[in-house]
Amino acid sequence: MIHLFPHWNWEGREGQIIPVLCYTNCDAVELFVNGKSYGEKRIEFPRQGNSGGWNKYDKPQVLPTTADLHLQWDVPYQPGVITAIGKKDGKVVCTEARHTSGKPASLRLSAYQDSIDAGGRDAAILKVEVVDSEGNIVPTADNLINP
Repeated sequence: MIHLFPHWNWEGREGQIIPVLCYTNCDAVELFVNGKSYGEKRIEFPRQGNSGGWNKYDKPQVLPTTADLHLQWDVPYQPGVITAIGKKDGKVVCTEARHTSGKPASLRLSAYQDSIDAGGRDAAILKVEVVDSEGNIVPTADNLINP
């Protein structure tokens, strides 16, 4: 899995550096912005085990920090698409992308369940997303929505 942050709508910040974060369980992730690679980074979480006895390590113990749990690239912003490609054992296993969206055009509703019982005890949980004319989520939308 890959979780890529933040959104990619930064109108007015073209050329400014945006930190792009990636949380993953892949061995390595390569980041692309509009098809240009910004390099592959690897998770280097300290996973050493005991050697020769309790609490004895071949290498000095390194206490993990949150920096061990994510990858980061500093990327100059340009509208388009950022894509993270995750690899395990050198093979591509997942991809995550963020698109610069256009102006809000409509709402997209989706249910978390395919059906509910009509007995009055179930609840229908709906996700409401503001999307542009191409179906991309508009993360900066602040339109007032009335029921």
